[in-house]
Amino acid sequence: MIEIYSVCNPNLTKAVQDQVWRNVVYLSVTSNYKINA
Repeated sequence: MIEIYSVCNPNLTKAVQDQVWRNVVYLSVTSNYKINA
């Protein structure tokens, strides 16, 4: 389903992937900060 959707809307899919990546990085940074603190 996602593959077909990405073929139809590559730009939107890229935006979603970028947002997911930011969320992952943010959670990783905040988790490391809490552990270190």
